Amino acid sequence: MQIALTKKLADAMGLKPTPAKEDINPLFVWTANWTNVWENRRAEVMLVLVNNATRFTVAIYQVKRKDLKNVEEMMLKAIENTLLALNINPEIVQQYMELLGEVEFVKNQNRRASTWVSQSGLYSSFAVDREYSVQEKVMDDKIGALVNYDIVNYSGNSKEAFFPYRAMADGLSELTGKPAYEYQAYELLISGTIIF
Repeated sequence: MQIALTKKLADAMGLKPTPAKEDINPLFVWTANWTNVWENRRAEVMLVLVNNATRFTVAIYQVKRKDLKNVEEMMLKAIENTLLALNINPEIVQQYMELLGEVEFVKNQNRRASTWVSQSGLYSSFAVDREYSVQEKVMDDKIGALVNYDIVNYSGNSKEAFFPYRAMADGLSELTGKPAYEYQAYELLISGTIIF
């Protein structure tokens, strides 16, 4: 697994990341940033990760500089928890987490992924603002889950637009050969095929 770090995050972690490898399945490549949520605060408090293949967002709120010593474990747990929060089949989530292997922090060299992680950070900030106040001391590693229901890639040709949660579910299903959802009716419900 590769996690491409923005310069700000790499500096905060005290790392000099190596260049990214190109021959890795993009489903195992994430781009990560450390950003602030509140305009009136100077400190960065949220980690945002975006999957390079699916634009699937994972956000962790509140992550202060002192918390960055456990960042690898924190990121892996947040990926798992966000996938499970979206009701993706626990069996394929577990298999994906096992296939990820060891985390390798690399230098971010992908401008598109940088744009995606910045945009996901903004949308995740809206979710934080809805859920929490500035004074609350919380740790929420699923706050970015709802961002995955926002359609992406819709500027230009609308036929290329997609939902990140669906792209991730399809990618995991293809990777493991198992259904993304334990109950097919759930997928039909969230896709709008079943209406009550």
